Amino acid sequence: MSSIILHSSENHPMKSIFEMCFLTLDFTCENYRIEISTFNNDYFRDGNSFINAYGIVLNDFKSFANNKEEKIRFIEFLEDSVANNTYLHDYISKINFTINKEHIYFERDGEKEDWINMGEFYMDNYHVNCCGSYMFLTDLISNDQFMYYGD
Repeated sequence: MSSIILHSSENHPMKSIFEMCFLTLDFTCENYRIEISTFNNDYFRDGNSFINAYGIVLNDFKSFANNKEEKIRFIEFLEDSVANNTYLHDYISKINFTINKEHIYFERDGEKEDWINMGEFYMDNYHVNCCGSYMFLTDLISNDQFMYYGD
């Protein structure tokens, strides 16, 4: 995997890049392409270390698609994980949020929240921003937004 630094700013820790990696499926020549667009250099040294931090959920997604032997939407995997994995305490909810550089702004239970944006990637027509065990997903087709917590 190679990367190109497109923009660097001294004003905030978000580094814009373009890195691509693929989740290779066993049953088809089609793969999931992951496009890493930014990472927070206060937490990660490069885009690869950022995406590797979310490797467990991405590899579980790949395994889920391979077991079903079909290419599925990322949200379907997350919803199935929440509904059917009793050992995890995952949850997903629709939520409105805004991304501004290293910030993820949203309101929850009447409280305004400002969380750290650790990086973003695009996959399966989703724009995904991350903060720790949370993923903030925007469906690029419907513009629906979701917050997913992965245990």
